[in-house]
Amino acid sequence: MRSKQDGLGSKRKDIHSAEEAQRAIERWAVTYAEEGVPELILISLLRESADDIERLGYISRQEV
Repeated sequence: MRSKQDGLGSKRKDIHSAEEAQRAIERWAVTYAEEGVPELILISLLRESADDIERLGYISRQEV
């Protein structure tokens, strides 16, 4: 059985992973915006991906 400490460590890891993912998405957006891709296009792409995740329940790992 897992202790409360194990649960806290897992939650901290999840929070750290989420924060790192957020930073990575921000770096991605900045990179493309600096290359001239309009921010509204980037938002649209993220929304499409979010819609797919909500519909499928996961992120497709197939190469595009």
